[in-house]
Amino acid sequence: NSSIITFGIGGFGINIFASSNSNIANNIITTNGTTGHGIYSLISNSNKIANNIITTTGNNGFGIYLDASSSQNNILSNIINTSHSLGHGLVLATTSKYNNITNNTITTNGPNGFGILFAGGSTDGNIFTGMKVTTNRGGVNPTQNTESNHKFTIKEMLKPTSKKIKD
Repeated sequence: NSSIITFGIGGFGINIFASSNSNIANNIITTNGTTGHGIYSLISNSNKIANNIITTTGNNGFGIYLDASSSQNNILSNIINTSHSLGHGLVLATTSKYNNITNNTITTNGPNGFGILFAGGSTDGNIFTGMKVTTNRGGVNPTQNTESNHKFTIKEMLKPTSKKIKD
C-alpha cells in the first residue's frame, strides 16, 4: 500500500525488470511528465499486478506497459486514467504473450490515446475479460500487432460522445 508520484521525463512509478512471481498491489501511482509510465514491466513473467490506481498526465504516458517478453502475468482490477496526447491505458509490446487481463477500468482522455494498444509483433494469446474501456480515440488498436490470437470479452467500451458498444 504505497503512494508513488513522479515528475519529469521518463518517470516510472514502478519498474519491474527481469522479475518473476512479484505481487504489485494496492498502490496509488501518479506520473507527471513525458514518457511517465505507472507500471513498466520488462522481461518479467508470472507477476500479479492488482488493485492499483494509476494516473498519467504526460505525453506518451502509459498506465501499464508490458514490454519485451513480459508474459503470463495477471493484470487484475486496476483503475487506469491517462490524459494527454498518446496517453495509452495498457500497452502490450514485443512478445508479451499469454497475459490474463481481467476486470480493469481504463479511461483515456488524450486525442490519440488508446485504451489498449499492441505495439510490435508476437503479442498473441492474451486474454481480456470484464474490461471497461472509455476513450476519446479508440478502445483497442491491434493494427501494429502481427498476430491477433487474443480473446476479448469487453464489458463496456464507451466513447464519451457516443452510445455504448454492445458485447
